[in-house]
Amino acid sequence: MTAELFAQVDCVFKTVREQNADVLLVAGDIFEGTKKERDKLLKNSKRLAEKLKDLTEMGCHAVLVPGNHDDREHFAMMKTFLELERGKAERIHVVEGYEKFEINGVQFICLPYPDLERLEAFGKFRSSEIIGKVERNKSLSDDLTGFVGSVSKNIDASKPAVFVTHLQIIGVNYSGTPKEASYNEDISLASNCLPQNVSYIALGHIHKCQQIEKSAVPCWYSGSFDRVDLGEREDEKFVLSVEIDEQTKKATVEKLKIECNQFEEINISAEELLEIAENGAEPKKSYGNLNKKLKTTPTKLCKP
Repeated sequence: MTAELFAQVDCVFKTVREQNADVLLVAGDIFEGTKKERDKLLKNSKRLAEKLKDLTEMGCHAVLVPGNHDDREHFAMMKTFLELERGKAERIHVVEGYEKFEINGVQFICLPYPDLERLEAFGKFRSSEIIGKVERNKSLSDDLTGFVGSVSKNIDASKPAVFVTHLQIIGVNYSGTPKEASYNEDISLASNCLPQNVSYIALGHIHKCQQIEKSAVPCWYSGSFDRVDLGEREDEKFVLSVEIDEQTKKATVEKLKIECNQFEEINISAEELLEIAENGAEPKKSYGNLNKKLKTTPTKLCKP
Protein backbone atom coordinates (compact mmCIF):
# COMPACT_ATOMS: atom_id res chain seq x y z
CA MET A 1 0.00 0.00 0.00
CA THR A 2 2.99 2.34 -0.39
CA ALA A 3 1.34 4.47 -3.09
CA GLU A 4 -1.92 4.76 -1.14
CA LEU A 5 -0.16 5.64 2.11
CA PHE A 6 1.96 8.34 0.49
CA ALA A 7 -1.23 9.78 -0.97
CA GLN A 8 -2.47 10.03 2.62
CA VAL A 9 0.79 11.72 3.61
CA ASP A 10 0.04 14.35 0.96
CA CYS A 11 -3.46 14.74 2.41
CA VAL A 12 -2.09 15.25 5.93
CA PHE A 13 0.56 17.72 4.74
CA LYS A 14 -2.12 19.67 2.88
CA THR A 15 -4.07 19.94 6.14
CA VAL A 16 -0.94 21.13 7.95
CA ARG A 17 -0.54 23.92 5.41
CA GLU A 18 -4.23 24.89 5.52
CA GLN A 19 -4.07 25.09 9.32
CA ASN A 20 -0.80 27.05 9.16
CA ALA A 21 0.45 24.68 11.86
CA ASP A 22 3.65 25.32 13.80
CA VAL A 23 4.37 21.63 14.39
CA LEU A 24 3.57 18.34 12.66
CA LEU A 25 3.66 15.64 15.34
CA VAL A 26 3.70 11.96 14.36
CA ALA A 27 3.45 9.62 17.35
CA GLY A 28 5.03 6.49 15.91
CA ASP A 29 4.80 3.66 13.37
CA ILE A 30 6.16 5.82 10.57
CA PHE A 31 8.04 3.07 8.75
CA GLU A 32 7.56 -0.68 8.70
CA GLY A 33 10.06 -3.13 7.31
CA THR A 34 12.83 -5.54 8.18
CA LYS A 35 16.58 -5.16 7.73
CA LYS A 36 16.23 -7.29 4.59
CA GLU A 37 14.11 -4.49 3.13
CA ARG A 38 16.75 -1.82 3.73
CA ASP A 39 16.66 -0.57 0.11
CA LYS A 40 12.89 -0.08 0.32
CA LEU A 41 13.22 1.76 3.65
CA LEU A 42 15.90 4.05 2.26
CA LYS A 43 13.80 4.83 -0.81
CA ASN A 44 10.74 5.66 1.28
CA SER A 45 12.85 7.70 3.72
CA LYS A 46 14.16 9.83 0.89
CA ARG A 47 10.66 10.29 -0.46
CA LEU A 48 9.36 11.38 2.96
CA ALA A 49 12.34 13.71 3.41
CA GLU A 50 11.43 15.47 0.17
CA LYS A 51 7.92 16.09 1.48
CA LEU A 52 9.19 17.23 4.89
CA LYS A 53 11.47 19.69 3.15
CA ASP A 54 8.48 21.66 1.90
CA LEU A 55 7.02 21.91 5.41
CA THR A 56 10.28 23.00 7.03
CA GLU A 57 10.83 25.65 4.38
CA MET A 58 7.51 27.24 5.30
CA GLY A 59 8.65 27.35 8.94
CA CYS A 60 6.84 24.27 10.24
CA HIS A 61 8.60 21.88 12.63
CA ALA A 62 8.27 18.09 12.32
CA VAL A 63 8.51 15.75 15.32
CA LEU A 64 8.82 12.02 14.50
CA VAL A 65 8.61 9.57 17.42
CA PRO A 66 9.36 5.87 16.86
CA GLY A 67 6.69 3.25 17.51
CA ASN A 68 6.89 -0.50 17.97
CA HIS A 69 7.04 -1.07 14.18
CA ASP A 70 9.88 1.39 13.63
CA ASP A 71 13.40 -0.05 13.42
CA ARG A 72 15.62 1.99 15.79
CA GLU A 73 18.73 1.67 13.63
CA HIS A 74 16.78 2.98 10.67
CA PHE A 75 15.48 5.85 12.77
CA ALA A 76 19.04 6.85 13.66
CA MET A 77 19.96 6.70 9.98
CA MET A 78 16.87 8.75 9.10
CA LYS A 79 17.92 11.46 11.54
CA THR A 80 21.41 11.70 10.04
CA PHE A 81 20.02 11.62 6.50
CA LEU A 82 17.60 14.48 7.12
CA GLU A 83 20.19 16.64 8.86
CA LEU A 84 22.85 16.13 6.19
CA GLU A 85 20.59 16.30 3.17
CA ARG A 86 18.28 19.10 4.18
CA GLY A 87 20.25 21.21 6.62
CA LYS A 88 17.02 21.70 8.57
CA ALA A 89 18.07 20.02 11.81
CA GLU A 90 16.61 22.82 13.90
CA ARG A 91 13.13 22.12 12.51
CA ILE A 92 13.18 18.33 12.16
CA HIS A 93 13.18 16.39 15.42
CA VAL A 94 13.71 12.67 14.87
CA VAL A 95 13.44 11.22 18.37
CA GLU A 96 15.60 8.19 19.16
CA GLY A 97 15.26 7.72 22.93
CA TYR A 98 13.60 9.69 25.71
CA GLU A 99 14.02 13.36 24.76
CA LYS A 100 12.88 16.75 25.96
CA PHE A 101 13.11 19.92 23.86
CA GLU A 102 11.27 23.18 23.17
CA ILE A 103 9.55 24.50 20.06
CA ASN A 104 8.22 28.06 20.13
CA GLY A 105 8.15 28.08 23.91
CA VAL A 106 6.32 24.74 24.25
CA GLN A 107 8.04 21.80 25.94
CA PHE A 108 7.90 18.47 24.10
CA ILE A 109 8.52 15.43 26.28
CA CYS A 110 8.87 12.43 23.95
CA LEU A 111 8.95 8.78 24.97
CA PRO A 112 9.19 6.23 22.11
CA TYR A 113 7.63 2.79 22.34
CA PRO A 114 9.18 1.25 25.48
CA ASP A 115 10.87 -1.92 24.22
CA LEU A 116 12.27 -4.54 26.60
CA GLU A 117 15.84 -3.24 26.54
CA ARG A 118 14.80 0.29 27.48
CA LEU A 119 12.37 -0.83 30.16
CA GLU A 120 15.01 -2.98 31.83
CA ALA A 121 17.09 0.19 32.12
CA PHE A 122 14.21 1.97 33.89
CA GLY A 123 13.69 -0.53 36.70
CA LYS A 124 14.76 -3.73 38.40
CA PHE A 125 12.89 -6.08 36.06
CA ARG A 126 14.85 -8.86 34.38
CA SER A 127 13.17 -11.02 31.76
CA SER A 128 14.61 -14.23 33.25
CA GLU A 129 12.87 -13.65 36.60
CA ILE A 130 9.24 -13.76 35.42
CA ILE A 131 7.40 -16.39 33.43
CA GLY A 132 4.11 -15.63 31.69
CA LYS A 133 3.12 -12.88 29.30
CA VAL A 134 0.64 -11.10 31.57
CA GLU A 135 2.99 -11.12 34.57
CA ARG A 136 5.83 -9.89 32.38
CA ASN A 137 3.73 -7.06 30.92
CA LYS A 138 2.55 -6.01 34.40
CA SER A 139 6.09 -5.91 35.75
CA LEU A 140 7.38 -3.94 32.76
CA SER A 141 4.41 -1.57 33.05
CA ASP A 142 5.22 -0.94 36.72
CA ASP A 143 8.76 0.07 35.75
CA LEU A 144 7.36 2.30 32.99
CA THR A 145 4.91 3.93 35.41
CA GLY A 146 7.77 4.79 37.74
CA PHE A 147 9.77 6.29 34.90
CA VAL A 148 6.85 8.40 33.63
CA GLY A 149 6.36 9.65 37.20
CA SER A 150 9.97 10.81 37.35
CA VAL A 151 9.58 12.51 33.97
CA SER A 152 6.57 14.46 35.26
CA LYS A 153 8.63 15.94 38.10
CA ASN A 154 11.08 17.49 35.62
CA ILE A 155 8.50 19.44 33.60
CA ASP A 156 8.83 23.23 33.84
CA ALA A 157 5.51 24.45 35.23
CA SER A 158 6.03 27.96 33.82
CA LYS A 159 5.71 26.78 30.21
CA PRO A 160 3.13 24.76 28.25
CA ALA A 161 4.09 21.12 27.71
CA VAL A 162 3.12 18.28 25.39
CA PHE A 163 3.78 14.68 26.43
CA VAL A 164 4.17 12.30 23.48
CA THR A 165 4.40 8.52 23.71
CA HIS A 166 3.61 5.36 21.77
CA LEU A 167 1.90 2.71 23.90
CA GLN A 168 -1.50 1.42 24.93
CA ILE A 169 -3.61 2.78 27.77
CA ILE A 170 -5.65 0.31 29.81
CA GLY A 171 -9.26 0.19 28.60
CA VAL A 172 -8.86 1.82 25.16
CA ASN A 173 -10.82 0.40 22.24
CA TYR A 174 -9.38 -1.41 19.24
CA SER A 175 -10.79 -1.04 15.74
CA GLY A 176 -13.46 -3.52 14.68
CA THR A 177 -13.98 -5.09 18.11
CA PRO A 178 -15.52 -4.20 21.50
CA LYS A 179 -12.42 -5.65 23.15
CA GLU A 180 -10.53 -3.29 25.47
CA ALA A 181 -6.76 -3.11 25.84
CA SER A 182 -5.23 -4.96 28.78
CA TYR A 183 -1.97 -6.54 29.96
CA ASN A 184 -2.90 -9.60 27.87
CA GLU A 185 -1.84 -7.76 24.71
CA ASP A 186 1.03 -5.47 25.61
CA ILE A 187 2.79 -3.22 28.08
CA SER A 188 0.24 -0.68 29.27
CA LEU A 189 -0.29 2.40 31.40
CA ALA A 190 -3.33 3.33 33.44
CA SER A 191 -4.75 6.71 32.41
CA ASN A 192 -4.18 8.13 35.90
CA CYS A 193 -0.45 7.37 35.57
CA LEU A 194 -0.04 9.77 32.66
CA PRO A 195 1.46 13.21 33.41
CA GLN A 196 -1.19 15.63 34.65
CA ASN A 197 1.00 18.77 34.65
CA VAL A 198 1.03 19.14 30.84
CA SER A 199 -1.22 20.92 28.36
CA TYR A 200 -1.77 17.96 26.05
CA ILE A 201 -0.95 14.25 25.74
CA ALA A 202 -0.42 12.82 22.24
CA LEU A 203 -0.64 9.04 21.95
CA GLY A 204 0.32 6.62 19.19
CA HIS A 205 -0.08 2.83 18.82
CA ILE A 206 -3.88 2.34 18.71
CA HIS A 207 -5.28 2.84 15.18
CA LYS A 208 -8.70 4.07 16.28
CA CYS A 209 -9.02 7.82 16.90
CA GLN A 210 -10.29 8.33 20.46
CA GLN A 211 -10.01 10.51 23.53
CA ILE A 212 -8.92 9.17 26.91
CA GLU A 213 -11.87 10.53 28.88
CA LYS A 214 -10.45 9.78 32.34
CA SER A 215 -7.39 11.96 31.80
CA ALA A 216 -7.38 15.30 33.62
CA VAL A 217 -5.86 17.01 30.54
CA PRO A 218 -6.76 16.56 26.83
CA CYS A 219 -5.36 13.17 25.88
CA TRP A 220 -5.91 11.63 22.43
CA TYR A 221 -4.99 8.82 20.11
CA SER A 222 -5.03 10.41 16.67
CA GLY A 223 -5.29 6.91 15.16
CA SER A 224 -3.84 5.77 11.85
CA PHE A 225 -4.32 8.14 8.93
CA ASP A 226 -5.67 5.38 6.68
CA ARG A 227 -7.49 2.07 6.97
CA VAL A 228 -4.87 -0.65 6.92
CA ASP A 229 -7.00 -3.80 7.16
CA LEU A 230 -10.59 -5.08 7.22
CA GLY A 231 -10.80 -4.52 10.97
CA GLU A 232 -10.67 -0.77 10.30
CA ARG A 233 -13.14 -0.72 7.41
CA GLU A 234 -15.76 1.16 9.49
CA ASP A 235 -13.29 3.60 11.07
CA GLU A 236 -13.28 7.27 10.20
CA LYS A 237 -9.80 8.80 10.07
CA PHE A 238 -8.71 12.18 11.34
CA VAL A 239 -5.90 14.64 11.79
CA LEU A 240 -6.05 16.28 15.22
CA SER A 241 -5.52 20.03 15.28
CA VAL A 242 -4.29 21.08 18.74
CA GLU A 243 -4.04 24.72 19.78
CA ILE A 244 -2.35 25.70 23.04
CA ASP A 245 -3.10 29.05 24.66
CA GLU A 246 0.14 30.73 25.72
CA GLN A 247 -1.43 32.42 28.72
CA THR A 248 -3.63 29.69 30.20
CA LYS A 249 -1.48 26.79 28.87
CA LYS A 250 -4.73 24.98 28.05
CA ALA A 251 -5.16 22.98 24.84
CA THR A 252 -8.18 22.72 22.58
CA VAL A 253 -8.52 19.83 20.13
CA GLU A 254 -10.35 19.77 16.80
CA LYS A 255 -10.89 16.59 14.78
CA LEU A 256 -10.31 17.17 11.07
CA LYS A 257 -11.71 14.31 9.02
CA ILE A 258 -9.63 12.99 6.13
CA GLU A 259 -10.77 10.75 3.30
CA CYS A 260 -9.33 7.25 3.32
CA ASN A 261 -9.26 4.02 1.33
CA GLN A 262 -12.24 1.69 1.24
CA PHE A 263 -11.95 -1.93 2.36
CA GLU A 264 -14.56 -4.44 1.27
CA GLU A 265 -15.11 -8.00 2.31
CA ILE A 266 -15.61 -10.42 -0.61
CA ASN A 267 -17.20 -13.75 0.30
CA ILE A 268 -17.01 -16.98 -1.67
CA SER A 269 -18.31 -20.38 -0.61
CA ALA A 270 -16.04 -23.37 -0.10
CA GLU A 271 -17.92 -25.19 -2.86
CA GLU A 272 -17.27 -22.40 -5.37
CA LEU A 273 -13.63 -22.23 -4.40
CA LEU A 274 -13.26 -26.01 -4.71
CA GLU A 275 -14.88 -25.94 -8.14
CA ILE A 276 -12.41 -23.29 -9.32
CA ALA A 277 -9.52 -25.38 -8.03
CA GLU A 278 -10.76 -28.63 -9.57
CA ASN A 279 -11.35 -27.08 -13.00
CA GLY A 280 -8.03 -25.27 -13.14
CA ALA A 281 -5.02 -26.69 -14.96
CA GLU A 282 -2.27 -27.66 -12.53
CA PRO A 283 -3.85 -25.68 -9.69
CA LYS A 284 -0.73 -25.89 -7.48
CA LYS A 285 1.17 -23.87 -10.09
CA SER A 286 -1.66 -21.58 -11.14
CA TYR A 287 -2.17 -17.93 -10.31
CA GLY A 288 -5.27 -15.84 -10.78
CA ASN A 289 -6.58 -12.29 -10.70
CA LEU A 290 -9.54 -11.14 -8.65
CA ASN A 291 -11.32 -8.32 -10.47
CA LYS A 292 -14.05 -6.00 -9.34
CA LYS A 293 -15.95 -3.96 -11.91
CA LEU A 294 -16.38 -0.30 -11.00
CA LYS A 295 -18.70 1.39 -13.52
CA THR A 296 -17.17 0.22 -16.81
CA THR A 297 -13.54 -0.14 -15.72
CA PRO A 298 -12.27 -3.48 -14.33
CA THR A 299 -9.89 -2.94 -11.41
CA LYS A 300 -7.38 -5.55 -10.32
CA LEU A 301 -7.60 -5.97 -6.56
CA CYS A 302 -5.02 -8.63 -5.89
CA LYS A 303 -2.84 -11.27 -7.44
CA PRO A 304 -2.76 -14.28 -5.09
